[in-house]
Amino acid sequence: MAAPKRAGMSVALALAALAAVASAGLRVEADGQVTPARPAAPASQLPSFKTGVDIVSLTVTVSDGAGRYVTDLSQEQFAVFEDGVRQDVTYFARSNQPNAL
Repeated sequence: MAAPKRAGMSVALALAALAAVASAGLRVEADGQVTPARPAAPASQLPSFKTGVDIVSLTVTVSDGAGRYVTDLSQEQFAVFEDGVRQDVTYFARSNQPNAL
């Protein structure tokens, strides 16, 4: 009868060990290796957010080859590119403003 007592104690010890492993946030793999149940988050991780930009304001001054200002251009005469990709011009306004060059 001594053998069943040892088997019972071994099962109890194994269950206690599994409970300790689980409470420590660990997992026992099928091959017996113990690994974290979930990846640990870095302790110093800062909060982050993502944002986007819908409109970018550009102020443009145009001059001809002689250095004279060109003031009568229309929206169709402008093209704006970002990283080689043409962007839509959604708002276009012409105005005369002081130019400090």
